[in-house]
Amino acid sequence: MPRLLIGEGLDRERGLFFRIDPAVLKYMPDPSDCTPIAVAKSYRFLADNWLGDVKTDAEGKAALIALPLTIVERVLLPERPVFYVTAGLRGTGKTTALHMVSLAALGIKAAAMAWTNDAEERKKALFSVLREAVPFLVWDNIPRGTVIGCPHIERACTAETYKDRQLGVSESPEAPAFTIIAFTGNNIRPKSDTASRSLVIRLGTDRADPENRPFTHADPIAWTLDHRGQILNALYTVMLGNPRCEGAGQTRFKTWWKLVGSAVENAAFEATKAPLSFKDMFEKVEDEDEDAISRAGIIETLASIWPNGATFTTAQLLEHLRKNEEAENMAELRRFCTAPKATSPTPNAITRALKSIEGAPTTIDGSTAALRFRRDGKTKAASFEVAWENRK
Repeated sequence: MPRLLIGEGLDRERGLFFRIDPAVLKYMPDPSDCTPIAVAKSYRFLADNWLGDVKTDAEGKAALIALPLTIVERVLLPERPVFYVTAGLRGTGKTTALHMVSLAALGIKAAAMAWTNDAEERKKALFSVLREAVPFLVWDNIPRGTVIGCPHIERACTAETYKDRQLGVSESPEAPAFTIIAFTGNNIRPKSDTASRSLVIRLGTDRADPENRPFTHADPIAWTLDHRGQILNALYTVMLGNPRCEGAGQTRFKTWWKLVGSAVENAAFEATKAPLSFKDMFEKVEDEDEDAISRAGIIETLASIWPNGATFTTAQLLEHLRKNEEAENMAELRRFCTAPKATSPTPNAITRALKSIEGAPTTIDGSTAALRFRRDGKTKAASFEVAWENRK
């Protein structure tokens, strides 16, 4: 079972200095009181009362409950997921939900930052935030429909330290990478490697003016502040009453699942008797990734041309595209193999395109396929093949 470290002043054994607000300290539950019944009651309070005005499904509620726990546990996590709160319409409460999370976990509203399409500026801004050890950062009000794939954010959420150059000096300082990152925007979504690191919470509405719908709590932010002690008690009860944390870690975030994900899964089951899986939630985001869908289509087309693992060269693919220039089923493959601003494929463009998806396993009709690159040891000739595993 998890343990709760608590105290006042210096803990010499662990090298920690405890400075806890007495008003918060009194709400910390005794681990012996975190029974399955208490866990179920706490989860229902969080999902139905605290988040009662947040219009999302059971998985969305679970992810929002996991978010403040992730903020609380952040320094123990070698890798951390990224959270998206999105909707089809403005006024659904995306930013409000994240402020509620931040107020519950930290007692302050979330730090917000404007999104920029300039990757270099984004990297500088992110490094500045990490150096200040900001616990929770929201990239807020991202333009509608933005598809986000950022190597700097991917690196920050899968490392314990982040290193970058600093202008005006010859050294490259390091920063702790424990900041938990979230995004808000209408119909935004992650792509490529970012998708595999993301939990997406989608808010819904059944009216054109969602900001004017009836609310259980007239001011959810003020209500969160007024009931912060109860919310923290419920969150810690969910964490401390988790019998699954000693099991094998699921999802790519093994430690996160043991400390946070498994606790929320357990609490959701105790409260609703319906199974919940963060592994499935991560996989759902990956399944909807545009890059993965496009990659699957390309590999499937290549497999139809050269079936059963037959090898082919760049020259052979170029010749096939030229001979089938008008074929509709080759249109996507032709676009994929054509360089930006070019009008037709070239050998170099084809090689770069195929190398960009080489070695990435992709699910196609329930089977797993991947494009493999081969080079003959004697002739040095290069070729490709579509390799299948567990083909149905």
